[in-house]
Amino acid sequence: MDALQDVINKLQDTLEKRVADDISRRLQVMSQNWTNGKLSQGVKSRMIKLAKALDDGSVDEAHHIHISLMVDFVAEVNQWMVAVKKLINLVRSSSTFPTHS
Repeated sequence: MDALQDVINKLQDTLEKRVADDISRRLQVMSQNWTNGKLSQGVKSRMIKLAKALDDGSVDEAHHIHISLMVDFVAEVNQWMVAVKKLINLVRSSSTFPTHS
């Protein structure tokens, strides 16, 4: 969650408040599910990798992890994965991150 919040903070200047609020609200759902033990170990480990990749600017890696989460764990992640996908796209189009594959 910290790495994802770091990404949001880096994008803060380019994000509309409404978009930032929506992303934060959806990620809060993920955080609550995580804290309440509603996420499987597979989702947790992949989200850790995805968040780190995104924070490092490795958008292609983050995108591949995102797809694998949607395919393998759709019922667990469907409430908040839209926010993660939005972050991936924002990082991809942002000049704030030195993106690489």
